[in-house]
Amino acid sequence: MNSRFLKDSVDYSETTHVKKNILRPILEKYNEIMLDQSKIKSVLLDKSSYIVNNNRKYYLLILPKTNATQSYKILYFFPDSSGINEFGKNNINNKDFFLEIDYKSCFSKKYYLFEGYLYDNSYYYITDILYFDESVITFDYMARYNLINEILFSSLNELKGLNGYLTFGIHTLLDCDSKINLFQNNFEFKDQLVSIETVSHNSLKKSRHYYMTYPTLVESKIIIKSKYSDVYKVLNNKTNNEEGILYIKSLNDSNKMNDIFSQKTIGSSVSLKCEYNHVIKKWKPIF
Repeated sequence: MNSRFLKDSVDYSETTHVKKNILRPILEKYNEIMLDQSKIKSVLLDKSSYIVNNNRKYYLLILPKTNATQSYKILYFFPDSSGINEFGKNNINNKDFFLEIDYKSCFSKKYYLFEGYLYDNSYYYITDILYFDESVITFDYMARYNLINEILFSSLNELKGLNGYLTFGIHTLLDCDSKINLFQNNFEFKDQLVSIETVSHNSLKKSRHYYMTYPTLVESKIIIKSKYSDVYKVLNNKTNNEEGILYIKSLNDSNKMNDIFSQKTIGSSVSLKCEYNHVIKKWKPIF
């Protein structure tokens, strides 16, 4: 989150009290702490997680509303203006909106600021928590994700169809490339998936890129056997320049590559037709 996020998210004329008196101070606090990486508390080696998504990132501020007889919660959703669509422009279809719900025990604290993705305008899958009660969350990403589960997991059934409209969920995290295709084929809203967000656990840096708009790229490559199992170098068959490591997607692919190189020594090569995987930026064999 950066200063541009703060400006674009808050400077609206409507609902001044929520946006300027509550949300703005929270974002200012969050930005101040995130700019100082030394304040992020982590006990883990740095790694990354992948979030396959529809590029409709929304932040959600939850705050109390109380009248004389009953307590309510106000949900204020506002879009991340840094996201781009497949044409390289901001997604103008993303608008902020409010929802009022009855009190829920899982939202018993005063304030929550979540980050997530909105599907079909009514399913909100949470990926991060930035602010809890009256404190900025300064832990590494996995600790934050675990906190989301502590708050929401046992209450997900009562967070379905709120006001006949909104359903909460916790977004799936993928910790390795091999799980991306599995998620793409099984996610409830798989037809909407267009981008991948990479989250660095320790620095909390996040980046998104599109993968649905790339053309299919198939070329013959020189594949070289290494001394490690399932590790093969990829060379350009015209320039002999190295182009990374071959992507072995499955056990079936591994067995086929073993068959191809079964009679060959380390350093031997074959010419093999490959397809470029734009998601993980690697060539994979075509059999």
